Amino acid sequence: MQELSPYVEFHPAIASILLPFPGTEIYENYKNEYHLENWWLREDKTQSSTTNFKRPYFDTKLFTTGNMLDFDFFHYSDEMKQKIQDLFMFMYTHNGKKYPLPLRYLLITFVNLSQKLYANSPNIEYFFFMPLKNCEQYIRNRIS
Repeated sequence: MQELSPYVEFHPAIASILLPFPGTEIYENYKNEYHLENWWLREDKTQSSTTNFKRPYFDTKLFTTGNMLDFDFFHYSDEMKQKIQDLFMFMYTHNGKKYPLPLRYLLITFVNLSQKLYANSPNIEYFFFMPLKNCEQYIRNRIS
C-alpha cells in the first residue's frame, strides 16, 4: 500500500474485512466451523448493531461503513485486529493529505486521542467526542 500511496486515494473497500457472503467459496468452506449460516439475520451481525451513534469517534473515521471487526466472523486474534486497524489508520492518514496541514494534524490527533480514551474508558471517550460527532453530523446535514 505504501508503494501505491503516491498514486491513489484509498477507499475502505481496498483493504476491507472479509465478509462471508452466501454462495461464495469462503462461506461454503467455513459456514459450519464458524457458525456463519444466516449470519445476516442475526441482530449482532447487522449494521444496526454498529450505528455511528454508539461507535467511538475513531471508529467512525477509520471504518466509515461500520466496523466489521466487531462482527468477528473468523475470530481474529487481538494482534490481527490491531494490524487491520493499523492498516485503516494508514489509509486515513494518507487520505488526509488532501486537507491543509493544520487540519490534517488536528483530525489525526482526534483519532489518536479517541483511540486512547476508548481503550481506557469507552464512557469517557463518548463524553468527550459525542459533541464533535454531533457537530460533524450537523455540518454534513447542512451541506447535503
